Amino acid sequence: IAHEHRFFFLAAGSGITPNFAMINYVLKHFDHTEVVLIYVNPRRADIMFFTELDNLKNTYLSRFSVIHVVTREARDLPMLAQRPDKDTAGPLIDGFVGTNIDHVYMCGPLPLIELFRQTFIDKGLDKKRIHLELFGTPDAGQAPRKVDASETDIIMTIISKGVSQEIPIAEDQNVLDAAIAAGADVPFACKGGVCATCKAKQLDGEAEMVLNYGLEDDDVARGMVLTCQTFVKSKRATFDFDVQ
Repeated sequence: IAHEHRFFFLAAGSGITPNFAMINYVLKHFDHTEVVLIYVNPRRADIMFFTELDNLKNTYLSRFSVIHVVTREARDLPMLAQRPDKDTAGPLIDGFVGTNIDHVYMCGPLPLIELFRQTFIDKGLDKKRIHLELFGTPDAGQAPRKVDASETDIIMTIISKGVSQEIPIAEDQNVLDAAIAAGADVPFACKGGVCATCKAKQLDGEAEMVLNYGLEDDDVARGMVLTCQTFVKSKRATFDFDVQ
């Protein structure tokens, strides 16, 4: 981390835990670094690390700003007393953060993170400077549904750890879930399109990747997909998990 950099952190609820550790480290070890935090909670009483954040603010008065958004309590400024949405995300950034930001770190539920991510991109921030950690990702904790060959005419081929396997897949099922349900030994972690653990190279067929937070543009250009966010659009398709 270079000196004289500006960092923005967004957290919701327990998403402050990893962010607090990073904020504390940056402020203590890099004298000319400025940090802005927007922290979203239902009520003031729900704010984790409230005292610790207040102490950091008092210790680093010119370098650390914390903006508390409480969605179920009144505030003098209305946009600090409601859940951020497409009408308030931009004003929050303009009023408290600005776009002269070197790196953005966000941890929280997918809708909130995607809202701020897209708002920053719309304001011209390079998406490579935006770093995400999600919780409550779609379908988290749900067992993937196994599809029988009699239910679909779509067959995909999965290559993982040198083993090739043909697997029936439904139109509304992503590649990763179909592979897991069929017992394929494939890597995965977040299932939210962030960590890129489940990435694979699409060798043939047609498919659509609906979300991508984990792959760079050059990865996509060479055919890599996040299988947890990819849906097969042709009768046959092949995905190689062994290609890195």
